[in-house]
Amino acid sequence: MIVRLLLASALIPAAASAADRNYTVGTFDRIAVAGASDVQVITGKAISVRGSGEVAALDRLEVRVEDGELVIGNKKNSGWNWNSLGQNGKTRFVVTVPMLRAAKVAGSGDVTVDRIDTPEFGASVAGSGNLRLPSVKSATTRFSVAGSGKVAAAGTSSETRASVAGSGDLDLAALKTATLSVSVSGSGNVNAFATTTASGSVAGSGDIRIRGGAKCAISKAGSGSIDCA
Repeated sequence: MIVRLLLASALIPAAASAADRNYTVGTFDRIAVAGASDVQVITGKAISVRGSGEVAALDRLEVRVEDGELVIGNKKNSGWNWNSLGQNGKTRFVVTVPMLRAAKVAGSGDVTVDRIDTPEFGASVAGSGNLRLPSVKSATTRFSVAGSGKVAAAGTSSETRASVAGSGDLDLAALKTATLSVSVSGSGNVNAFATTTASGSVAGSGDIRIRGGAKCAISKAGSGSIDCA
């Protein structure tokens, strides 16, 4: 009985340290996530930002809009080390916004945007994070990965530009595009779908795989491979 009481009392501070917070922010149509936060973006709704996680982790985060971009990241000079807290220090955000035209991930966070419907859209990952875009409708799309992270996108685009520097991956096999420009530098991979033309280069041990019947003109320097059909 005593052991049970001790265990129960040990759990009380941990439960009490968890929090949900609503943030008041200005208008934005771009998002940048830095650090280890996981973010779910829901488009087509009025702007709102809600965060959850340990109080200490939330206290060290800054949520602000700067030049039309929602920034979720560490406060300056916070002395914060994301690795020191492990999963207990993980923060999660749900963001709603009418539309989004750019998304950036810097760090190890995972970001999902439910729907993109805009003439131009840009996405980038720097670090080991992941960006998922399950429904894209855009005339021009730009994707870049620097590091070991990954971008996965599905939908349609008239023109797509894709680049990988490092060991990351771009999974665009479910994004049907007419014109594709692609570059890989390092050991990363690009998997894409193009119907008209595909041009670009591979430098290093990375791989490019393109389906859709596009006419391909891709150069190679290194041990990487090009598979275009």
